[in-house]
Amino acid sequence: MVVAAVLSFHQCVYEVSAAIRAMGSKSNHNIVR
Repeated sequence: MVVAAVLSFHQCVYEVSAAIRAMGSKSNHNIVR
């Protein structure tokens, strides 16, 4: 299903951005708000 692929893609993007937020919050907190 296309919907399942889109949902899993958004889940992956959310996890990646959460990891970037966790790493970047220490060094560049101005870029990632």
